[in-house]
Amino acid sequence: MTVPVAGETMAQLPAVLDELAGAGYSDIWTSEVNATDAFAPLLMAAQQTPQPRLGTSIAGVFSRSPALMAMSALAVAELSDEPIYVGVGSSSQNMVEQWHGTPFVQPYQRVRDTVRFLRAAFTGQRVTLHGGSFEIDGFRLARVPPHPPRILVAALRPGMLRLAGREGDGVVLNWLSPDDTARVVPLVLDGNPDADVVARLFVVTGPDRATARGLARRMVTAYLNTGGHVGRLAGRRPPGRAGGGTRFGHRRALPDREPRRDTVRSRRLRPGGYHHSGARGARTRSGKHPEAVRGAGTAGRGSQGLRMC
Repeated sequence: MTVPVAGETMAQLPAVLDELAGAGYSDIWTSEVNATDAFAPLLMAAQQTPQPRLGTSIAGVFSRSPALMAMSALAVAELSDEPIYVGVGSSSQNMVEQWHGTPFVQPYQRVRDTVRFLRAAFTGQRVTLHGGSFEIDGFRLARVPPHPPRILVAALRPGMLRLAGREGDGVVLNWLSPDDTARVVPLVLDGNPDADVVARLFVVTGPDRATARGLARRMVTAYLNTGGHVGRLAGRRPPGRAGGGTRFGHRRALPDREPRRDTVRSRRLRPGGYHHSGARGARTRSGKHPEAVRGAGTAGRGSQGLRMC
């Protein structure tokens, strides 16, 4: 589950974490938009018993320096009994430039260089890296993480997907259908057959179907309008400036009229659900969500008793 679930403050988060543990959630993941950063809630989640699997999904590479990224990850890693998952990504041009005041240039190179820097920094060596997106000269992490963190790359397009498999330990996928997932995962596994594949799932639960669809429609619209994401998957026309991310985009992504139940076909990517994990050679399965991998769901509460998870 992704926390916070419904915009809880850090003071309210322990009660939510207790509830999630009682419900049997094994993983706690975080994202960052305009509240807490991706690492702070994990420091609190690491205090839970039993301790959940911890991961960022994602921490932006433009909103912090590579050294700060390594230091933040170290703080969580030192509290965890197993390797943490450091999911990194470029975020969106709107957020990076308009909110963080940082030029959104060379996102692929920035992610690639950050992955290379983190890989070296987590070993405790002195890092000098003259990449295409930043220059690091002589940084050394004061302590080596007790368990080497797993570095994941948020990706949708072929180049970043291949980078996730070639230089990362896996990939973070977002807003993909099972069919889309089946097309993009091989690009990751070609570079690393043991790569972790993490899929973020957005689920709205509640008694009012119409309100749930309206809430989901707003989420889809907000995402499409960030530009350059879902529409470029599998050769589709890019959203945003290229025309897919208009205020009518949500109608194509989530039509007003639902398809008849007898025309909807479900597809399992693998028997028992799709969950590919390369950690220690393990392959676990999820029976509830065919496209779920690592269960990095996102959550929040909508109106009329609805809950997104």
